[in-house]
Amino acid sequence: MKTWRDELAAECERTSQARTAKRLGVSASMVNQVLRGVYKADTSQLEARVRGELMAEHVQCPVAGEITTRLCQDIQRQPFAATNPMRFELYCACRNGCSNSHIKEGR
Repeated sequence: MKTWRDELAAECERTSQARTAKRLGVSASMVNQVLRGVYKADTSQLEARVRGELMAEHVQCPVAGEITTRLCQDIQRQPFAATNPMRFELYCACRNGCSNSHIKEGR
């Protein structure tokens, strides 16, 4: 069974590190360092993006229902927007105990 790192490497081989990074919404240097095994920071968010975008993994969002882990990460990155009720609910859920969130509570 392929790991998320295997999938990342395969996609980079198929296209390029730069294209893969753009598709995932991360920097090419991050992808390069992860593939070389020298990336020192936490890779959990990159893992979630790879699993959602390249491996089609899903999570159960308390607001939006079943979504890809990549979309979950994108939603967590969105700024506060009180003008859109759905975005407001998502913003609050991501910061108040959602098990899929990588955001510390209250931030």
